[in-house]
This record gives sequence, C-alpha cells and structure tokens, in this order.
Amino acid sequence: MRGCIALGTVISALACGGGYNPADLEGETAPGSHASIAVAEGAAVQQRHPKCPPDTVACGRSSCCDSDSTCVNGVCCVPPHCPLLAPLSSTRSTASSVASTSTVTDPAGDAVITGKGTVVFAYQDIVEASVTSRDGAFVFKMELAAAIPENPALPNGAKLLLWRFGLRTDRTTCASGFPYPPGASTTSPELTHCSQYLIFVLWDGMRFSGTLIDRTATISGGDAVVTPIAFQINGAEIVASADSALIGSPQRFNWITRTETWFSDLGSMGFVVIDAAPDEGTAATWPAN
Repeated sequence: MRGCIALGTVISALACGGGYNPADLEGETAPGSHASIAVAEGAAVQQRHPKCPPDTVACGRSSCCDSDSTCVNGVCCVPPHCPLLAPLSSTRSTASSVASTSTVTDPAGDAVITGKGTVVFAYQDIVEASVTSRDGAFVFKMELAAAIPENPALPNGAKLLLWRFGLRTDRTTCASGFPYPPGASTTSPELTHCSQYLIFVLWDGMRFSGTLIDRTATISGGDAVVTPIAFQINGAEIVASADSALIGSPQRFNWITRTETWFSDLGSMGFVVIDAAPDEGTAATWPAN
C-alpha cells in the first residue's frame, strides 16, 4: 500500500515545503519491538474502504484491518509478526559469492563530526553495506560498529536518527525534493548523488519505521511517493526489503549509504551526515560486476 506526498496529513509538509514529522504516523513499531513493518503517513496511506467498518482500513481487495494490525502485501498482520517481502538471512553475502549482490566495506571508527557538537554513536558507524536482488525483491543490508539499542538516545536537540540507502537508477536525470526541501539545489553536497529512490530506517525517539521514497516524479515537477517497507534490526545489522517494481525493476544502478542525525523534521536540510559508505563523493554499483 502506497502513500503519496500530495495526500492527507503530509500534503502541507511536502507539497508546501514544511517539515514532515514521522511521529505523526500510525501503526509503527513501539520501542519494545525491534523487528517491524512500518505504516507510513497514517490516514494518507491507509484509506478507509467503503465496505470496511469504522476504525478499520482496507487491505487488498476484500480484507479490513483493525487498529491493532497493519496491511502488508494484501494481508492483515500484527507487527512485528509481519512477513518480509523476501526471506532474509543474517549471513553476509558478497559480490564474489552471489552475482546479484554488491557489497562495500568501511573502516570502523571513521564516523566523526568535527565542530558541530553532535554526539556520534557507534551504531551510526557503517562497517559494511550490501544490496542484493533476490526473488523479485531487493534486500538492503547495513552492518554497524555496535548493536542498535531498542531505545536509542537522541543527541541534544536532535529529532531523528536515519540509516539510509540512496539509489540512482538513471544517471541522465537528477531527482530532488523530499525528504529535502522542495526545489533544493541539486548541486548542494547533500544531493550530489541525485538519488531517484531513498530507502531508510528511521528512529524518532519513540519508534522505528521503514520507508521507501520514490522521487522519480520530481524530475518532471511532480511529487515524491512514500511507501512503507519491511525491515529488521538484528543487533548491529539493519536489513530492509522492497519489491523490485517499487524501484522501477532496474537492471543497473549506483548506490550509496549514509547515517544521519536530523535536528528538524523531514522536508528540511536540518541534518548532518555521520558516516558514508562508500566515502562521500563516490558510489557503488549494482550489480558489482
């Protein structure tokens, strides 16, 4: 089920350039549950079906999910007991052993922010990241220098922690806008990758959520499309999964990873990059060969 920026409670934040606050979303994971399916944009995504009773939402062609459950692939389920789009394994995959996997490594201890007064946590320090195509889905895996707590601390003044992948599936075009401000310069350092798709797991101080942002329509002046995606957090490893069709079923693309601390809501430039893999100014390629 997909949520468009122009719908519901996010229209003013995204179409008009205001901040977008993931704490306003419904159905996400409580701090006590560490593997989840995110439900983004609340009413903007889960439109009530005319035949569904009050306080329920449509799911698939005929199902109605109550307030304690969410809709994943047309089925009602209760997080964190919802299926991922593809079976996930904590076993590392490398480009040499799986042809459809691209992997990058990054030195531990290089996540440092100088002169900004920002606390850097070891679970923001990327040591390995990979992208794998499997069974009609893409699996995005990030390994960090330390396990992510069930209730991560937010640095003083911070609102969000992000672990994200950026995909540039078309090198002839450059996407812009959300989760940055509308019309933000594509020459700014934060946007040099021009990613058409962003995949991230976010912590807002209360819950984790997983999101895919399709920015392809911004190239022609349209709105980005926000879709909840499946994810798991296993100690120091984050794994997210998205159907290949959600990123245009690409045959090849460049990709990057970032960890970020945000001091304002999404839809702004109020953030700092904590770590990058590969390093800033470079990108990995899927497939690796």
